[in-house]
Amino acid sequence: MTLPEGIESEVLGYLHLEYGEDPSDPNALKIDDIEYQGEFDVAGTPTHFFGYPTSSGQEWVTVEAFDGSYVLGISLTGPKNLTIHSNLYKEVKIWIPEYETDMTIPLEDFGEGGHGFPDYKSVELPGGNAIELLVEAYTDQSPTSVTVGIKDGENELYVGSYVGATVSLETKQVGYITIIVGYID
Repeated sequence: MTLPEGIESEVLGYLHLEYGEDPSDPNALKIDDIEYQGEFDVAGTPTHFFGYPTSSGQEWVTVEAFDGSYVLGISLTGPKNLTIHSNLYKEVKIWIPEYETDMTIPLEDFGEGGHGFPDYKSVELPGGNAIELLVEAYTDQSPTSVTVGIKDGENELYVGSYVGATVSLETKQVGYITIIVGYID
């Protein structure tokens, strides 16, 4: 997201409003108190951080895209470069507790921020059984959209979510399984 010109003035006005400060008060925050920290990827959402001093140390104003515009917020936690981890949307994790099985399956790169399977993929489970799994994650959307589809025999489940998805269900073949998309080890 490209920041509009004069965003620092808008950030300052937001802080005056949030803290109930009179801009003419000599103790009120000034434009020179606000320092741009940079743009960071927070859970798939590009977010700009502006630091400012407080009586307890430092806090931050965040600016992130929202519905064709942007939204301001306050964060007590400073910017950490949460750039998408290499596996966040590039593999799906399947956990089968009854078999003490933990599987990861690479997702295909669709380009333009898309990862997943282009169609349902047969996933072999312990005991020679299988389920059909569909996964799609689009990081070019804010927030990241995630879709998980599961076919277990005649049963079908389709879940849409944002940022990540964790789906647990009981299958006919192996009992309970958990499917996770958008996780950090």
